[in-house]
Amino acid sequence: YEVDTLGFYDIHEAASEAGIGAPPAVNAVIQHIEDQGRRAERTHFSNTGVRTTISREVFLNTIEDLSK
Repeated sequence: YEVDTLGFYDIHEAASEAGIGAPPAVNAVIQHIEDQGRRAERTHFSNTGVRTTISREVFLNTIEDLSK
């Protein structure tokens, strides 16, 4: 399937913004988002990019939760 969204989030940038040294794996982030009933997929142009329907705030919370 394809996620219908205009933008994407970079996991490394989000981790840096949240003050996290080692970002979680892309697959773990995508799985966590999908486990919450939302849609997510890798971008085709960035190894650390994720397209998703969640807000930036929720994405940052996801990165923080997975880094604990």
